[in-house]
Amino acid sequence: MLLAGEYAITREGGIGIALALAPRAVVRLSARVTPESVQRFRRALYALESGKMQSIGGLRLESRAGAPEGTSPPILPPVLREITNFIRHTGYRAQGELPTSLEPTTIVIDTSRFFDPVTGLKLGFGSSGAAMVLLTAALLHLAGVDPLGNRNTLLSVAVRAHRAFQGGRGSGYDVACSTMGGMLRFIGGEVPRWERLQVLRKWRDEGLRLYTLQVGTPVSSTRAVAAFDRRFPSGHEAEAFLVRSNEAVDKLIRARTWRQLTEAVAYARDVSRVIGDAIGVPAELPPGLTGDDRSWTAKTSGAGDEQAIVLARSDAGRAAASPLPEGLRELQLQPEGFRAERDGEEGP
Repeated sequence: MLLAGEYAITREGGIGIALALAPRAVVRLSARVTPESVQRFRRALYALESGKMQSIGGLRLESRAGAPEGTSPPILPPVLREITNFIRHTGYRAQGELPTSLEPTTIVIDTSRFFDPVTGLKLGFGSSGAAMVLLTAALLHLAGVDPLGNRNTLLSVAVRAHRAFQGGRGSGYDVACSTMGGMLRFIGGEVPRWERLQVLRKWRDEGLRLYTLQVGTPVSSTRAVAAFDRRFPSGHEAEAFLVRSNEAVDKLIRARTWRQLTEAVAYARDVSRVIGDAIGVPAELPPGLTGDDRSWTAKTSGAGDEQAIVLARSDAGRAAASPLPEGLRELQLQPEGFRAERDGEEGP
């Protein structure tokens, strides 16, 4: 989830604050990886790329009910392509006549916990990015690359594949969160960069809690970014927005007192509102949902006004000049990112 830096992180040097949150998604791989199976899979990748095969025999991808768009088979080609590029760059050369078909291998991706069990709607926690990380990790494993021991490879391959799947768009922040976990200072660009932040721990030590709330109309992030690109292709206006947005992020990171934090949130909220109005994707909270600045404050998160992120003191219910909104869902940080479980499950 993005605390600040909307749209800016799609540009070179644009900074955002990103949170890796519960729940977790899961991937299950029904195959035993051996030296021979690795060679089979690598040869299959090369044959697929050369056009000698239209698909990899024996490989099947499934998604659990409620999984997001993007975990269906059309997501496979960009991931397979990027993994092939990575394998080639390692110097691997296919040799011999080893078959390219696989033993029956099923990859099951389950992101159902990223959906509201009652309404079936997305919770807005980056389900498609998580699904991409899971699929990339499973396929890297089949190719003989340990995704846990090569997180940077996992991240770079997944980001490139995700962008290709989305038509070249996407910052990759959700992919970075699913891979690395925790609270990140994310820097957008052709090759995204990130660094871990401890700001949230500091805020929580001082009694701050973070919540999310569904408030507006569902927005397609891809379409919103396209609108931003049309309105701000380059030039002075685009640069001015980037400077102001990065300043808003820096204010949040530097905030040490409640007053500094509420001022930083208000500044970031205004940046989101102005850019939303400019591109025709409103990002303004309804009246009464911006907080009282004494015990809680709020801003939109991500593109549009679909979701709000609420920052509140632990005593906000008692001390608030205006009551906390109903329907809040407390955010739980996931510090680990992608991991492997003993039962063979892996997931961000």
